[in-house]
Amino acid sequence: MARKVLVGDIGGTNVRFAIGMRSPDGAISLSDVLILPGDDFAEFQDALAKYLSGFDANPADEALIAVAGPVSEGRVQLTNRDWLIDASVLAARFGLERVTLVNADPCRRAGDWTRDCDAFAGICRLAGRDRRGRAHSLCPAYGPRNGAVA
Repeated sequence: MARKVLVGDIGGTNVRFAIGMRSPDGAISLSDVLILPGDDFAEFQDALAKYLSGFDANPADEALIAVAGPVSEGRVQLTNRDWLIDASVLAARFGLERVTLVNADPCRRAGDWTRDCDAFAGICRLAGRDRRGRAHSLCPAYGPRNGAVA
């Protein structure tokens, strides 16, 4: 059975969300890509609530969110925005079985695809379709010019 995964890339300018479908072999495909301006939200939870408001029911079982900053014990204070993100708070508030936060900064800077960067790279290499049917890479730094979109 395929698992639904809420994926996100939280940057200094924009907050990007999508729903990924994880097949039994681990492959992920994206849909419902939405890009929101970060300045529109006082907290990360507000941005996530806005994204999820577009669905009739919770669209995902778990979340994998790439963030700008070191993750410690499931929490991160973003380096590029005054947001504190706590995985356990997100799981409880939004009814998710698991929330994984990944520090994307070293991955973006150095192309270090070890440890947590493997998960981030897997998301960024996917192309999805937004609600208007336009193709997007979830992480624009790894767009077609950089050869990372599958």
